[in-house]
Amino acid sequence: MVDLRRQLDLLHGRAEAGRRQPGLPDVEELAAHARETGLDLEIHTRGTGAQLPESLDVTVYRIVQEMLTNALRHGDGRAYLTVGERGDRVPITETNPLAAQPVTTHSLHRGLDGIRRRAELFGGTVDYGIDGETRWRITVSLALEAHERPDPRPDRR
Repeated sequence: MVDLRRQLDLLHGRAEAGRRQPGLPDVEELAAHARETGLDLEIHTRGTGAQLPESLDVTVYRIVQEMLTNALRHGDGRAYLTVGERGDRVPITETNPLAAQPVTTHSLHRGLDGIRRRAELFGGTVDYGIDGETRWRITVSLALEAHERPDPRPDRR
């Protein structure tokens, strides 16, 4: 709930002075933490020199965080992540081999739902599934310009 409140504050331009949320520049640190917990992670960033709007920056970080969490929970301990900028989009792709013994609990797919909802805030798309029979893949593409869309609702002051 705290994360959601912060994200709503960012979307409405109310950021706490001097307190920066994690974003794209922090993905390498997030990757290092995932490696410390046992994930053999290969990460590639492409064209990520431009500074993203703060709300999008936080969203990219949170999506990557969820992808890596899912790779740790449901994969075989290896993952490949690509984050970049391509024109007016920020594509994020994570793939990992499936665990030999799949998790047998009936998950509600909360992580995937969270990724989808975050992506929708930025005119994004989410595509995921099993490639072949042994490899999980998820691709998220976020629109760089979606954060600048005017609010169609009347001003509610």
